[in-house]
Amino acid sequence: MVGDTAEDFALARAYDLFCGTGLWLPSSMFSDEETFKATTLPMVMDRHRQFADPSRSPGYVSASLSDKELGEYLRRLDDGLPKILMNPPSQAHGIARTDFPDAAASHTFRAFDENADAPASVAVERDEDGTLTMATRFAMPSPSENGFFGGLPAWIVDFRFEDGAMPVGRGIGPERLLVSSPGSFPDSVVRSSQHGLAVEAASFGLVQAGAVMSGRLAHPRLANLGMLSWARAMAAVHGYEVRHSTPGTNAELVARRLGSRAALTEIVAGPMHPVLKLFAVLDESDRQRKKRYAAMSPEERARQPRWVGADSFVTFDDMFLAHGAPTDDPVRGLVDTLLRADLIRRGAILKCEECVRWSFVPDEQLGRGYECPRCSARNLLTSARWERGREPKRYYDLHNAFRQLLTENGDIPLFAAARLRARSHSGRYGDVGELEFWKGDDQVAEIDLVSHANGRILVTEAKTSAGFDGAQKQKKGTARKIAEVARILRADAVVLATDKTTWRESDIGLLNDALSKRFAAHPAPTVQISDSLGPTIEPRG
Repeated sequence: MVGDTAEDFALARAYDLFCGTGLWLPSSMFSDEETFKATTLPMVMDRHRQFADPSRSPGYVSASLSDKELGEYLRRLDDGLPKILMNPPSQAHGIARTDFPDAAASHTFRAFDENADAPASVAVERDEDGTLTMATRFAMPSPSENGFFGGLPAWIVDFRFEDGAMPVGRGIGPERLLVSSPGSFPDSVVRSSQHGLAVEAASFGLVQAGAVMSGRLAHPRLANLGMLSWARAMAAVHGYEVRHSTPGTNAELVARRLGSRAALTEIVAGPMHPVLKLFAVLDESDRQRKKRYAAMSPEERARQPRWVGADSFVTFDDMFLAHGAPTDDPVRGLVDTLLRADLIRRGAILKCEECVRWSFVPDEQLGRGYECPRCSARNLLTSARWERGREPKRYYDLHNAFRQLLTENGDIPLFAAARLRARSHSGRYGDVGELEFWKGDDQVAEIDLVSHANGRILVTEAKTSAGFDGAQKQKKGTARKIAEVARILRADAVVLATDKTTWRESDIGLLNDALSKRFAAHPAPTVQISDSLGPTIEPRG
C-alpha cells in the first residue's frame, strides 16, 4: 500500500490482518537513497519471497494516489529490485485502488485436506521419563497439488504422537525437539505448536541443484518430551537447571521399578495405603514408643509393626489387619507386586549371640546359620536366636527409598496426582514430582508436582498442614517461589493441596499477590484448592 493518508495506512492494515501480506509504504520510504536501499527495498523483496511461485507477486495499490503517481513509485522499485523477478512491481498493479482485500486471492497460506489425521507407524524409543524419540528418520508427506508451490516444498506438516505427554506450545526450542548427529546441522525446522509438532517440509540441509521434489524434503527425527525433560527445557529458556529433590529421587526409583509413575500413584493413593504406611519411620524415641504402646489396647498393639532401631518390619497378618478387607487376596497381590519389583523382602528378626543386638536378616541370607548384619559374627540358627515361638516369625522389609517416601509425606503429592488424573477427561495426563530449580549453585525454588491435564499445566504445592510453614516472611518467600515456578513453566493454574479440610485464606492471598507481580504483563494463573486429600478406600460390603 503506497501513500501517506490515513486511508492508505488503514487499507494496509486490513491487508495485513486478513491476508497476512499488508505492507505500508509512505513517501518517506522513498525520500532519500539511503533509506530506500537499506529499508524499503529489503522489505519489498521479502514480500516477493513469500510467494513460492515465482510467476506470482504482490499487488501494489493506493487509496490516495492516481495511477500515474503510483506508477512512478513502482518504476523506482523496478530499478532497485533484482531483474530476475518475472513480474516487476510496475506490471503487478491493476487492482481497483480502494477495493477491500480479496481474501481468497491474496492468501499466502493454503490448507490441504490430504493426510489430515492420517496415522503413520513409526518405531519410537521411550526413555525413563516418557520421552518418545523416533528411531529412524521420517519421510515427510507431500500433497498431490504441490505444483501450487512452484515446485518448492513450502508446506508445513503437523505431527502428533499418539501416546505423547508433552504439553503443546509454550515456546520449546527446536533443539529439544529434533534428534541430530553430534556436530551436524539439522536439516529440519520444527516448533511446538497448538496441534503438536509443526515441521517445515523443506530440507535445510544440502540439496543438490535440480533435485526432484522427494530430494528437497526434510527427513526429521522428532522427539516428544516426557514431563521431566519438558520442564528442564522450559527452565533452560530462563537460565535454570531442574533437578529432583531427595524425595523426588526416591519416588522416581520406586516408579521405575514398578514400571511407571502412574503405577506408583495407583499403589500409594489406593486402598493399600494403610498397609504401606506401616513401614513409615516415626519421629520418636524408644521411650516415647514404649509410652505410646502402653496406652494402646491389646488389639491396637497387635496391629503395630516390629521396630528394630528406627525401622519398622511387619508380618503378613499385620498387613491384613491394616487393610481390613474380609479376605487376604488384596494383600497377597500387593506383596507379589512389590516382590516382582524388588521393593520388598521377607526375613526374620534375630538376636546375635555376640553383639546381642536384634537385626532383620533376609531369607536369602539364612541357612544353617547367618552373618550378623551389625557385627558380622557367624550365628547358628538355633532357637536362642529368635523371639518366642516354635520357629522364627517372618517379617517384611520395604525398600529404603519407598520407606523414606512414605516417611517424608511423599504420599500427599501422589494423592493430589491421583485426584488430578481422575478428573482429566481428555484421557491424556502426565506429571512429574518433587522438582528443584537451580541457578548455578543456588536453589531458587521447588515444587511438589507439575501436571499436564486437559491441555493445561498445573503446578501443585502439597502440604500436611492448612497453609504455608513458618512466619510471615517465610510464607511470602514460599509464595514467591511458587509464582516463579509458575512463570517459568507458563502454568495455567496453581493448586494448593492438603490432607486437611481447608487452606488458610491469608496464604491464598499471599500467593495471588506473588502471581500478580510475576505475571504483570500476562494473565496470572488461577489458584485452585484441593483439600481433604487421602487414599481411595474400597467400600466394605
